[in-house]
Amino acid sequence: MQSPTRSLTALTFASFLLTCITSPSRAEDVKAWNGPACNIQHGTLQIEGRAVVHEDGTPFWWRGDTVWFLLKWKEQDIERYLENRRSKGFTVIQMVGSYGFKKMARVTKLALEKGIYMGWLPTWGNRGREWSEKEYADYCKRLAGTLKEFPNVIFILGGDVQVNDKSRKVWRAGAGGLRAGGYKGIIAFHPIGPSSTVDWFDEKETWLSIAMLQSGHALKPNTKIVERTLKATKRPVIDGEPRYETIFVGLGKGPDRIKPHDVRNAAYWSVFSGSFGHTYGHNDCWQPGGKDWGGSGDFWKALDAEGAFDMLHLRRLMQSRSAKTWIPDQSLVPKSSADGDHPIVAIRAKNNQSALIYFPTGGATQVDLSKFKGPLKAKWFDPRTGNSTPTNDAPAQTTSTIQAPTTGENNDWVLIVESVPASDLKLDK
Repeated sequence: MQSPTRSLTALTFASFLLTCITSPSRAEDVKAWNGPACNIQHGTLQIEGRAVVHEDGTPFWWRGDTVWFLLKWKEQDIERYLENRRSKGFTVIQMVGSYGFKKMARVTKLALEKGIYMGWLPTWGNRGREWSEKEYADYCKRLAGTLKEFPNVIFILGGDVQVNDKSRKVWRAGAGGLRAGGYKGIIAFHPIGPSSTVDWFDEKETWLSIAMLQSGHALKPNTKIVERTLKATKRPVIDGEPRYETIFVGLGKGPDRIKPHDVRNAAYWSVFSGSFGHTYGHNDCWQPGGKDWGGSGDFWKALDAEGAFDMLHLRRLMQSRSAKTWIPDQSLVPKSSADGDHPIVAIRAKNNQSALIYFPTGGATQVDLSKFKGPLKAKWFDPRTGNSTPTNDAPAQTTSTIQAPTTGENNDWVLIVESVPASDLKLDK
């Protein structure tokens, strides 16, 4: 029988006011990432179920950024960009490499020094599909031979393209060329949006390491395409091109643009639906200096946009816990539908010791915590600031109504619920 409705308002007025006063309100106030973006000394990347891990078992968090055509810029500018991304904890840079193998090697070395993986596209998609199988295989073989000694390389075939029977053979040949050139790492495919790798390649394509999707630049939630991809493959899943910050909605003519909270929504929806990380993009970064779809051309200013810092908060939240244990579980929020415009999504640990529930616009929903054993503790995580605040009341191990601290656009929250021993009900700081 369902328990009486119970409100878990996270904060007293005084503590909520204190949080608002002390929380970082400007991007410049966010604590920078300390040290290399990723400790590549943990070993080569490998597939472990739905996760990507290092050779020693350390989970790998894909925090991507799209600067597809930055390689044509001067190397001193590329290094400046890479340092900015290191300080924000980006682990993968998605970039097209058809501007010279030697320059690619030098940039890969710069990224290695900062603990960043280069997600190289051998060519942009429209060029690669025009080649013959042999031409593309030979090209990829030579490219792999140039970069195979670097431990921080991921190859991404395709590049915003549809696939037909002819081009499928070309991409397959390219993957074969990479392997023939000595490359042993991860290979992905970047499809046209909105679509997923599973729409173009089935499980028989053993050269594919992960399933990348492009959810695209509309306001439609990406939960369904992530879930569909997970159902179609056993590979790890990543949204390699979601809605870009400040771009015209739907790649239209404006004036409506993708806002920071739209970027956060897509990221949390994707991760809480089962992705092993997320890619970020900004309209002034994917096209350095360009002005398509409302771009300003101000690349350097865009590097410090709000959304880039918000993705750092997400990484810190997820990596504060084991990235290999999370399972999407909508039964925790039985009244929320993934079909809505602002679905509330939930994940839990395999051992039922913790859960994360994302409220994209705050508000209230029913939460079923009957799977959990023992006393529970809870706190609210603010995706805008990265701050966590303990709740006043321990959540019930039943179905109850949970109310977020605030409601409305740009008022997203994450409820963190954890089981604790009866002797230790103290909340983490």
